[in-house]
Amino acid sequence: MKSYLSASLLTALFFLSPLHAHETYSGGKTTVKKEGANAFSLPAANLPMSKRLDFSVGNSFFRNPWVPAPSSTDARDGLGPLFNTNGCQNCHIKDGRG
Repeated sequence: MKSYLSASLLTALFFLSPLHAHETYSGGKTTVKKEGANAFSLPAANLPMSKRLDFSVGNSFFRNPWVPAPSSTDARDGLGPLFNTNGCQNCHIKDGRG
């Protein structure tokens, strides 16, 4: 019983220990190390400056409302008939949690 308790405690401590520099993160160099409501609202730290505009444009499509296609506007149409709302962010609050 004592050895079972010791093994359980050691296993728990192993999984609670922080990752070391030599260990691999699931997202590689793009792994977000921030926690909180806005962790995924910013571009990745390793995104080159030449791609920041692409991120901003994509983020605007994610945040702004869409209309069902076909419509009188072609700038933001294309939302399919099975969506529950008029924009990505309405379901995927804070950039990704759906």
